[in-house]
This record gives sequence, C-alpha cells and structure tokens, in this order.
Amino acid sequence: MARIVYIYTSLGNSPTPHWPWDIEKASTNPNARNLPDEGFFYMWNRLIEKKVIDSCLSVVESSKGSGQICYSDKHLCVVMPHIDHLHELLRDGDIIVPRGGFRPWPPFLEKMNKQKRGVLFYRAATHRLKWPYWDVVLDDLLDKPVRFGERLHFPFNKPIVPNLFPFRPEVKRDFDLIINASHIHDKKGQWKAINALIAYRQKFGKHLRACLPGGFYGGVETRQIQNKVRQHGLDVSIPGMVPRAALSHLFSRSKIYIHLGVAGQNDRGVMEAMSSGCPVILANTQFHAPFQYKDPRYCKVTANQHDAFVVAQEIHEMLEKWTPEWAEATAKYYQSENGVENVVLPKMEKLLNYCIRHPVDREAILKEYGV
Repeated sequence: MARIVYIYTSLGNSPTPHWPWDIEKASTNPNARNLPDEGFFYMWNRLIEKKVIDSCLSVVESSKGSGQICYSDKHLCVVMPHIDHLHELLRDGDIIVPRGGFRPWPPFLEKMNKQKRGVLFYRAATHRLKWPYWDVVLDDLLDKPVRFGERLHFPFNKPIVPNLFPFRPEVKRDFDLIINASHIHDKKGQWKAINALIAYRQKFGKHLRACLPGGFYGGVETRQIQNKVRQHGLDVSIPGMVPRAALSHLFSRSKIYIHLGVAGQNDRGVMEAMSSGCPVILANTQFHAPFQYKDPRYCKVTANQHDAFVVAQEIHEMLEKWTPEWAEATAKYYQSENGVENVVLPKMEKLLNYCIRHPVDREAILKEYGV
C-alpha cells in the first residue's frame, strides 16, 4: 500500500530551505490543529481504515514555527518552515497530493516528477491548472472525466466531515436564512444578501430573521454591512468566527442557505448546509459542484444576483414553500449525491488503487477513464 503525502497549505515560507526546524516538538499551528475539521482529513483516515492506503502525512508550510501533531499512528501532521524539508520525510511509493498551488512549491514539484512520484492535485480555487507537475487533477467542478492535454481531470467529490454536519430534525429552525458561512468579503457576496433583506422589508413589510457567521475581511461593500444592519433595524445575528461544531448548529437552526459569492471553488459551506437540511440559493453555477445546482428542488440559482428585489422575491418564494419534510429531503439528496461512504470513498478508492498499480502513467489512466 502507498502513503498519501497531503500538502495542505502554505502560510509563507522561510527565506532559505536550510532554515532550522524541529519536527519533534508539539505544534500549536492553528491550521494543523484544525485539520480534523477538514473533509480531506476524514477521507484519508477512512481510506486508511479501508486499507486502500497505508497512512497519511499531512503537511503545513509555515514561516512561523515548526513541529508536529500526531493524530494517530497512521496519520501525522508536520509543520515545516520550507517545503524542501519534506524531502527528508519522503519514502518510496508515496503519492503526493497538493491542495492548491503555492509559489514556493514548483522546485519541489519538479523533483517529484523527476523521482517518478505520482502527483494528484486539488485546485482549491487557485489558477494553477496549467502547471505541468500534476499527473491527475482532482476537479470538483466536473461531473465526468475530462482530458486536458496529457492529463486526466478527475470528477472529484469534495468531502466534508459527516458527523459534524448531520441532519437534526429535533432542532427548531428559528432562522429564516443563514448567509454564506465564510470569510466576509466583497467577493463572497454577503453584502448582496444584506441588501436583499432590506429589499424584503420594503417589498413584504416584515423583517426576516437571519444569521451571518464569519470574520470580516474588508471590501468597499462589506464595510457597510454592520451600518446597514443597524440603520435598517435588520434582525441579523452576527456571531463572528465560530468553531465548526457551533456552525453546524447554526445550519440546523436555519431554513434556507444563501451564497451570492463570485469566487472560491465549491465552498464547503454549501455542502455543509445541504447536509444539515438547508436548500440553497446560489449566485451562479460557475464556482459550485454540479450536484449542488442540477436539481431545482434543492437549489435556486438566482435570476439576477445584483438586483436585491429579485433575490428578495426568490427568498420569499422558497420560504413560502419551506417545510420540515423539505429540509429532510435536502439532507437525503445531499447524502445520495455527495455522501462520504456511498460516493466519495468508492470513487477515490478506485482512483488510488489504479494509481498505486500504475504509478505515473498519464496515458494509461486516461484510457482507464475513457478519455
């Protein structure tokens, strides 16, 4: 069996690859500590349990310290000041899985290609698809395998941690709306949902009860959100950044999830909301997995994200037909289309088994998937 080397993120790197580091000390890096909330972490652990892979080494590159967190005897997370330190830890048969493409990484990736190590790339809202290093691109915006040049773009199903976002029928849904649970920024579109709440009051004569979790990250429109909430007397709860367990309960208390962002890639908030039983309103289909918008029973793609009164009308129509049964049907739909056990794992198991049997054979894997 192979080991997965999951290069999770880069938070900046040291000025030189020879920067000292201490792998033995316990890391306090927040990205490493929060890794168990990530769907990839859960997926790798389940693939270990299913004996598809032997173990997983998760990697965080950070200029602010080093160390490790041992999550189990099969899953170690290391924090290193420069990606080149990873050479010290590699072993034969490793499959490299970078999440995103960060500027310090190309020299390391070139060496991986020269050493004939398989490299599976998850795009993660970066523009690194054209980098030559990837043997397979895990693309969660596709619904079928596609050939791009000499590479397979695999229709990946991005996982979430299922036990973090269950459907809770016993919880009262006292929020009409939960607004894009993410960093609050102009490109994430939360400000458009706030404008729609103002338009809703003007059009229907009542305030909706809404929740806006997340940290404020600036932007011309975003900086006006809190003033608008106060000025118009909106009934919007703004709890700030909350742990994912607390976010899960906010989803369970909400009827509809609205995401009017125009950036990112398959933001996990949409999946977590659907898993929790929230039908969704999206700005467009460009940045989302096909299963999220293909069935209009569970998703409304707004006719005009820039017209607050259009969005307000669409929110009104969804709330008028909302029932507890609809919430339950949404959660079941999500599980049927993107459940970890029945969808994500079988597809990844097949892909990894092939990659282990036929390492670094791009043409062969294209033929295997019929493209």
